[in-house]
Amino acid sequence: MANEMLEIMMRNVKGKMPREELEEHITEFLKSHTMCVLATAKGNVPRATPIEYKSVGTTLYLVGDPGTKIEHMKANPQVSVCIHDPLTTGWFSVRGIVITGKPILLTSDNPEYFEAWKICQWEKVSKELGLTEPPRNIMMIKIEAQSIKLLENVLKFSGYDATQVWEARPK
Repeated sequence: MANEMLEIMMRNVKGKMPREELEEHITEFLKSHTMCVLATAKGNVPRATPIEYKSVGTTLYLVGDPGTKIEHMKANPQVSVCIHDPLTTGWFSVRGIVITGKPILLTSDNPEYFEAWKICQWEKVSKELGLTEPPRNIMMIKIEAQSIKLLENVLKFSGYDATQVWEARPK
C-alpha cells in the first residue's frame, strides 16, 4: 500500500481541474478558514501580517486597523495572501492557497464599507466593544483575487496535478 501511494505521488500528473470545480473547491476552502497571512510591500520592505478574514466567493474582506499594512497598500496596491492547513500527517496533508490581488481600501463614505462590515460580522465584535454600529474610522480591506494558486497533494489521487491555478476572468 505504501509503495502504491508513493507511486501515485511521484507520478507526473498533469490533470487540470475544470474551472467550475476548482472555483468551488477554492471557495469551500476559503469558507472553512478564518485566518490568513497578508503580505504587502513598500519599497524594498516586505511585511507579512497574520489577520482574520471573511470571504464571499474568491473575494476576501479584512478589518484594516491603521498601521504599516495600510501604508504599504497605499504605496503598492498589490498584495499576496496565504492560507493553509497545518501539516498533520506529513506530505499528504499539504494543503493551502496563495492569492494575488489588488486591495480596495474602503472608508465609511463608500457604500461597500458597511456591507464589508456585515460580511465581517461586526455584531459579534460590537458586543465586546460596546458598539451599536460599525466604527466609521477603521478602513475595511476588500481583496478581489486576480489569481489563486492551490496546492493540495491529495489531488493526485483524483488524477489532478497537486498545483492548480485559477485566474479571474477579465471584467
